[in-house]
Amino acid sequence: RCLSDWSSDVCSSDLLQIIAGTSMDAQAVTPVIAPRSVETIAIPWTVAFPTNTYTVSYGIEDASGFLQVTGFIREPAGAGILVHVLNTDTAASHQGTVNAIGRVSSLTSGV
Repeated sequence: RCLSDWSSDVCSSDLLQIIAGTSMDAQAVTPVIAPRSVETIAIPWTVAFPTNTYTVSYGIEDASGFLQVTGFIREPAGAGILVHVLNTDTAASHQGTVNAIGRVSSLTSGV
């Protein structure tokens, strides 16, 4: 069955797709980061992803509110990520925990 309007046709067969995939989560405690400094934190996956075409979600737990994740780099061979953490405080050092989720997903059609 299909629904039609002026912009497109949508059929029920288009809606029978399943997201199948793999995800892993990991975390690492940062070292104590000096005021206005950046540290790079290694976050290894327990099992390497087969390729570097996975998506990454990340965040930081920090009681002070001064630590920020400024970006990440994928390590070779899907082994993990390197996360850059900035301490925005001008006077004090802080420590936190970086949490990351790596996810590979693919769409498969079904009837």
